[in-house]
Formats: sequence, structure tokens, C-alpha cells
Amino acid sequence: MSGEPMVAIEAPRAVPFTDERWRVSATEHEFTEHLGQPSLRMKGGTAMLKELDLENGILEFDIAV
Repeated sequence: MSGEPMVAIEAPRAVPFTDERWRVSATEHEFTEHLGQPSLRMKGGTAMLKELDLENGILEFDIAV
């Protein structure tokens, strides 16, 4: 066995909050800013990243209610 990892590890990447990158199904939604950060405001529903092929990873997000 070698000391090299068995899987490739990618650097973290941020996904912009734009209509082109997200499929939003909600009563109301808008891409905006909250506390100086790009944000998605939505009322009821779901938001899914388009063209996502995730086998293993960590998803990080902040939520404000």
C-alpha cells in the first residue's frame, strides 16, 4: 500500500445563486442579498442545483428564518 489517497479530492467550490444554476419550485422566490451575502429567498417549496452529480461530499449552507 502506498500513502496516497485512493480518491481524488476536489477543492471546495461555491455555487452562485442565479436562476441559471438553480431549479426552484416555490410559492415565491427571489435571488437577492442577505447580510451582504448572495442569497435565495423562498417561501415554501424546494431548490435543486441543476446538473448536480454528487457521489460523495459535504454540502455547507447557512439558513436564516
